[in-house]
Amino acid sequence: EISTIFLNIAKTIYTKILFFIVFTYIRFYLYYQIIYKYLNTTPNNIIHYYIIMLFSLIFTVLNCIWYKKMLTIMFNYKKMHNINK
Repeated sequence: EISTIFLNIAKTIYTKILFFIVFTYIRFYLYYQIIYKYLNTTPNNIIHYYIIMLFSLIFTVLNCIWYKKMLTIMFNYKKMHNINK
């Protein structure tokens, strides 16, 4: 939810870049550290363990889809505004 702050105020290129950076850090670094630590513990309930594994897999697929859309938007914005020049 931290990246939502930047998403709601993403009016300039700088806030859009901040959103992208925060989204990347939280969704592709921090989340996987938490899941890794949880899955490497001894499960109290094996059913909950497999449910967490399933939902982390689903969440990973959704993160990849959203990330691909974000990259497409950023590349299109870059092409449209010729940021390199």
